[in-house]
Amino acid sequence: MRLRAEQLPAALARGLAGIYLVSGDEPLLVGEAADAIRAAARAAGYADRRVFFIDRSFSWDELRLATQSLSLFAERRLFELRMPSGKPDKGAALLAELAAQSAPDLTYLVVTDKLDRKAGDAPWVQAIEKHGAWVPILPVDAAALPAWLRGRA
Repeated sequence: MRLRAEQLPAALARGLAGIYLVSGDEPLLVGEAADAIRAAARAAGYADRRVFFIDRSFSWDELRLATQSLSLFAERRLFELRMPSGKPDKGAALLAELAAQSAPDLTYLVVTDKLDRKAGDAPWVQAIEKHGAWVPILPVDAAALPAWLRGRA
């Protein structure tokens, strides 16, 4: 499902999805959405968090092995993938596969910069939207900025 940022807290209150994609060019808002997902995961007992930085030299086999191995310290694990480019290249098939697998003790959080229309139609993004939640963070409109600032203050 696709969620707006303001819908995320209510969705998290209903329970965690297996995978989340948070994308956008507003670092503060992207960070707040990711923080809300992390906090909900901690509250649900996800004590182990592994962070992967995805670049051209990243080994997708490392992620596959990490998701298939058992944790020594926690039953529930959060895997966070920070992928600034929004282009997983060789890992697109793995992301689609992870989205389709529903493991009750694993949750994935993928954080990217803004995805253009072509990237939004990619099979891995569609798989996340179908099996989890995609939270595209939109910039605050100039006309709405004063009200947004008042609400934040």
